[in-house]
Amino acid sequence: MIHFLQIPFTGLGKNNGFRGNAWLKARIELFKRFTLAALLNQTKKEFVLWLCFRPEEEKNPLVIDLKKTLNRIRGLTTLFTFHGILLSDDKYPEAIARQRLLTSLRYTLPELVGWVGDEEWVAVTCQPSDDLFASWAVEEIQRQKPEKHCAVGWMGGFLLNMATKEVAEYNPSTLPPFTTIFYPRETFLNAEKHMAYIGPFKSHEHVSDHLRFKELKGRGFMVGTHGANISTSWQIPYKGREILGNEREKILLDFGIWLSDAMPMHKSFRLWGRICYNYLPRPLKSIVYKLYHLVRAYYVSE
Repeated sequence: MIHFLQIPFTGLGKNNGFRGNAWLKARIELFKRFTLAALLNQTKKEFVLWLCFRPEEEKNPLVIDLKKTLNRIRGLTTLFTFHGILLSDDKYPEAIARQRLLTSLRYTLPELVGWVGDEEWVAVTCQPSDDLFASWAVEEIQRQKPEKHCAVGWMGGFLLNMATKEVAEYNPSTLPPFTTIFYPRETFLNAEKHMAYIGPFKSHEHVSDHLRFKELKGRGFMVGTHGANISTSWQIPYKGREILGNEREKILLDFGIWLSDAMPMHKSFRLWGRICYNYLPRPLKSIVYKLYHLVRAYYVSE
């Protein structure tokens, strides 16, 4: 089996998944400071770090420099592709999202034939560029027996404030975006079969609607918040108890980020609004949500 840790770096979400070079530069710095540190701390390093970008980033100096940096790290195997993300993006209408996914698969998968080689199975783990896995996560994933139409992952994890290095428990009520999907070789490399195999699921919460999901024990991931997230903040409703003292230090060490410097980020007006929204009680949230979309629809129609 070959194991890819797939990072949807650009191309995911609104604005074609890109918010300018200043945004990309900050994302790369977060990745190097936190996510990469956790990857280099894995107890088992037999994986391929696969970074997915839009075609526009292939000649971007920031991405070229990142590629050079990663290639200099001994023992780390990296793959860069520039045909978009290999996920169905729920920020687009379903028909458009499906076509975008199929196009990305058709252009990307031929480049992976040599990487897969004669391996019977392909494991693909979703590795967001600003989130982390525990030191034992890759080893635990690879300990699972690959089966058709099967996915594995953790339901619980930790929340990290990258601006302060505060840590809390993270207890989502839906499936978080850290699943690993097992593909038979032929299915993985064929765009149409690949797409049918995963549904495609609309977003990470729906992976278990199309695949058998096996929950792994423990808290295997850490969600990074830094003040510039689009949807996740330190005050997200799924935040559990805050972790202090020696327990916090032990977790930071396990994720390989004890020595990583905190990284405050500039907050836009929209993000301040999002933070305030997350503090609201659920009934009031529902009212604000409906009002926001009514006002937005009015101005769009105008």
